[in-house]
Amino acid sequence: MKSKPINKSNLTNSNHLKRSLGLIVAALGFLLYVQTIGYSFVLDDASSIKQNRIVQEGIRGIGTLIHTPYRYGYWDKKDELYRPLSLIMFAVEWQFLPDSSTMFHFINVLLYCITGYLLFRLISRLFNNNLVIPFIASLLFIAHPVHTEVAAYIKSGDEILCFLFCIITINLILDYLITGRLSKLIFASITLFLALLAKETAITMILIIPMILFFFKEYNRSQFIKITGSLIIVTGVYLLMRANALGGIINTNEIASVDNILAASPDYLSRFSTAVYVLGKYLLLLTIPIHLSIDYSASEITILKGTDYRFLIALIIYLALFVYAIIRLRKKDVITFCILFYLITISVVSNLFVIIGTVMADRLLFIPSMGFCLLIAVLLTKLFQSNYSIKEGSSVRGFIGNNKRIFFATSLLLAFYSIKTWSRNPVWKDNNSLYIAGVNDAPNSSRSHYLYALYLLDNEAIPEQNPTHRNELFDETVNEFKASLDYYPKNFNDYLNHKITINNQDKQLLVETYKMIAITYRHKGDTANTNLYANKASAIEAIR
Repeated sequence: MKSKPINKSNLTNSNHLKRSLGLIVAALGFLLYVQTIGYSFVLDDASSIKQNRIVQEGIRGIGTLIHTPYRYGYWDKKDELYRPLSLIMFAVEWQFLPDSSTMFHFINVLLYCITGYLLFRLISRLFNNNLVIPFIASLLFIAHPVHTEVAAYIKSGDEILCFLFCIITINLILDYLITGRLSKLIFASITLFLALLAKETAITMILIIPMILFFFKEYNRSQFIKITGSLIIVTGVYLLMRANALGGIINTNEIASVDNILAASPDYLSRFSTAVYVLGKYLLLLTIPIHLSIDYSASEITILKGTDYRFLIALIIYLALFVYAIIRLRKKDVITFCILFYLITISVVSNLFVIIGTVMADRLLFIPSMGFCLLIAVLLTKLFQSNYSIKEGSSVRGFIGNNKRIFFATSLLLAFYSIKTWSRNPVWKDNNSLYIAGVNDAPNSSRSHYLYALYLLDNEAIPEQNPTHRNELFDETVNEFKASLDYYPKNFNDYLNHKITINNQDKQLLVETYKMIAITYRHKGDTANTNLYANKASAIEAIR
């Protein structure tokens, strides 16, 4: 997208305005999430921090974190994740302020705000003298309610670190194109490596960065070869480290279908249909971010057939987006860029190519949502025919005054986003509020009921001193555990007669649930049910 050149006399004013607008974006992020700084550790913060013995070694544990799987310090076995950078950050934080959830949340919010600021500065570089699009896109991104799981959830620091270092990488590559200094390219390679160590989704930068150059910048063949070559080399080094830590580049272990229903797909067509349907839900979540959830596992999402209308609608929408992008590619249409950015970054978590550990999660939209927010900003400027140029005044007031209509429309959308985000944050306050929200938001989710039952047993039922209320809590706990079993086939004997096959991960979860029900009945003093569910657990465990 070609932009009008900025008059040299306006450069100083332009830089001052950019800093001011960027700080507004960062300040909005802080205001939206400042309430989360006092929140507790929740959910997987236990496996990544609170109960991770390597992280709790502080700086001494960094060497181990670099060459081991993500949950190595939580359990001594390999898992499918290799994301050492966020664990290293947690270890450093633990070194200086151990067990301080306030510090961890503050760092998370701070990094989120910095990401918003740098994102605005990056988009400003791509659009040159058009600050309207970067400002709107960055405001929408920082306020979008779908990001509450990232900003308010400490463990999701891996998402923030990944995108933050991706943004820095792109900025450094743009510096390299301008200055020709090899040091810029070297630093870009280092920051991309850090992004990959934060989360594997940074691998999409192999396609995103060349695409940015194609759409927005001029370069020669030599520069392009050096840039792409450095990206490939860095990615290769990362993949070798990943393979060493996990025993393979891609997770080949069984995935519990409770966590990702696609693992139970009877054939590729049903897996493909369900995955595309989930992609449709992602678009709906970006467009109308009302029904957010901490969990979308079985049976909140079920396997679809290839004839299901929900799959067909999602497929038509995605095909339309893809066809439009291909047709307009040569014209370097910025809408095409937004579409391709979204499609490329969502692809690695789409379950279309590799089944990942979850079928769907709000946090997985963190990077792809940038394409959506940028698209909305571009469409708004087309709708209101906003003036791209920077006026003679450099003040924020003057900038907004020159674009009143578009910023009024943006403020309405921003108000909705902000109210939804602020009201959603308390869900992440502690495990109690989180698990209650999980059951309410995803009433069909086996995992949500299981987690809430565990919380009730350990934190409310067992400590309760009043015998009557204690028994009521035990009954509620049992009901929640049994609700989590609704996902599994009802005829218990079908397991024993091998009429139903069950993978090891699902079997382990089923056994754990039966054991927890038995433990609950034991605390209640119900011997008959204690023995019944203990025997069920033993019987399932014995299946080979």
